[in-house]
Amino acid sequence: MTKCANRMYDMTECRPFSSLAHFVIGTCLLDIGYSSYTTRYDSFCRKVAHRSPATGPQRAGGAPEPRTLRPAPGPACAGDARSGVTLVELLIAMAILALVAVGLRQVVGAAVSSFSAARKGQDLLANGRFAMERIAFFAQESEGFVIPASNTLQVVERVLDVYDNTTHAYAPAGDGLLDADNDSNRRVNADILFDPPEYVIFTHDSLNNVLRESLPNYSTALLNDQSDAVTICEFVKNVTFSLLATNLVQIEMTLNDGQNEVVLQTRAKARMINQ
Repeated sequence: MTKCANRMYDMTECRPFSSLAHFVIGTCLLDIGYSSYTTRYDSFCRKVAHRSPATGPQRAGGAPEPRTLRPAPGPACAGDARSGVTLVELLIAMAILALVAVGLRQVVGAAVSSFSAARKGQDLLANGRFAMERIAFFAQESEGFVIPASNTLQVVERVLDVYDNTTHAYAPAGDGLLDADNDSNRRVNADILFDPPEYVIFTHDSLNNVLRESLPNYSTALLNDQSDAVTICEFVKNVTFSLLATNLVQIEMTLNDGQNEVVLQTRAKARMINQ
């Protein structure tokens, strides 16, 4: 009652209990009334059964023929064997079933919550591994690293071949020349003026908790121009790039989606750099 008094205008928490109490009280009163009516009717049946026989048609010889009164169809009289349950028993059974259903709901809800949390953790891990493998892919085929800040890594690109080096048109099958070969002489980054190194830039956006990637823009004849940055991983809490050696970079990444946290670490060695 204290909870209901404190929430005079919000009876949400009191209504289920009040409705159930009203239902129980009403059912009990109905069962009591029905039992009282049955008792009185049984008493009436017994009285009728013991009444003296009324005068009926005359028998042969002038004696009146006895006549027995029969009760009208209705509730079962005493001695009329019938089986069944009362409303109180039915109410008790419903209450037990309700308790069992509540228990099962809690068990099933806990199992579903655990499965959902595990599934989100697996998705978080998969996204983190994809980002780490993509960074390592470019780093292993690179010929140089630049780390202007701990959350930014610039890798010399010499892997892609999805543009025509002459027309700069998009060609998914490639033209046999690496896109980084700007002067098409089959020697990548051989001329600082006409074929300078171009970088893949990985940056952690701490404001939006995402890891972004920016590729060189090979769709134009301009040199050292970058395409728009795209998100390659979400829920990134922190990223740290460390240059352990001239040809070795270490990547540490922490992902957190509010329920799960995953910490990943890997190292990538550039095969094009001699230590």
